[in-house]
Amino acid sequence: MALINCKEPVFDRQINQILKMLEEGIDRADIAEKLGYQNHASLDNYMRRRNFSWDTRQKKFVPAVERYSGKGKDNTI
Repeated sequence: MALINCKEPVFDRQINQILKMLEEGIDRADIAEKLGYQNHASLDNYMRRRNFSWDTRQKKFVPAVERYSGKGKDNTI
């Protein structure tokens, strides 16, 4: 399987706020509602555009470069 070439993640004020809320245990749907997104899929799209990916095992967004390039420790399905 070929590794995906990913760009480095973009950390801005909103990204940091989303990551902090997830660490506090707030659900993705609740975060999306608080920040004015229509649903969690819209939030996911925002995060993907900033080079993050949702990790279902960890229940948080991780930099896509860690998830898909082999730099992460749990990149197998």
